[in-house]
Amino acid sequence: ELKELEKSVHNTLKLNKFKIPTISTIVLLIATIVVILSRKLTPCNQGFVKEGLFCHLYDCGDNCGKSGECVYNPKTTSYHCKCEFPYTGPYCNICQPGFSMHGTEETKDYGFDSNLCVKTIQNCMGNIKLYKAGQFVEEQCQCKNGQIGINCDQCDSSYIKHNDQCYLDQCKKCQHGSCMFSNNKYACTCENGYEGDKCQKCSE
Repeated sequence: ELKELEKSVHNTLKLNKFKIPTISTIVLLIATIVVILSRKLTPCNQGFVKEGLFCHLYDCGDNCGKSGECVYNPKTTSYHCKCEFPYTGPYCNICQPGFSMHGTEETKDYGFDSNLCVKTIQNCMGNIKLYKAGQFVEEQCQCKNGQIGINCDQCDSSYIKHNDQCYLDQCKKCQHGSCMFSNNKYACTCENGYEGDKCQKCSE
């Protein structure tokens, strides 16, 4: 090993510091220099990278993408991707809990040209839209007609909930009839002899 060779040369020179070097000492010194220069000048094989005199496994490649950087771990003598928040995984291509991956077709309108981890919103009953919040893109719940609340899970006072949907309430002023759900809305079903949207007038 190189370290053993260097140690041997060092000890030899230490013992002979007041003596004229022998031929064997000179040969050993030259051999050590040749090995060191060879290690420094010899390129590493594909998949490895030079770290000092030695070649270490380089398993990042370009796989860290734009969401991480390749760093060396001296304990394992290997490289790995160090991910930016909120990315995780061996190659920083997985989203942490609370985030979901969106493709470029969804994020390009927000200035991004790659897949993106987007902060998700839970239990949205409306339409989910994306919006840019600083350096991140987040989901936002946009309510449909009649919906209110952060998650659009409630109905406005003029609407009635039916099967988790909000429908226009036409029953509040129903005078001579009963409230029935029909044609995607609540409306008055009039008693015999009455008509109108509120059953407020007599039939002709």
